[in-house]
Amino acid sequence: MQRMLIILQNLRDSITLNIALLSEQFNTSGRTIRRDLEMLEQHGWVKSAGATRNKQYSLTEEGLKKLNDLD
Repeated sequence: MQRMLIILQNLRDSITLNIALLSEQFNTSGRTIRRDLEMLEQHGWVKSAGATRNKQYSLTEEGLKKLNDLD
């Protein structure tokens, strides 16, 4: 859960999300980070655009509101 919270905070605070850096930070694979993003997308926190390997993720309005409520 903490990993997903940090992913959401990164999406809120920056224009780009570097999956390689996140996977290094959490000592996990890029695939795991992508699965986290897909799960967040299924729950309405983020939306994606682009091809499978080069998807761009951003917070939804609802996701941003929920995240701000957590802070």
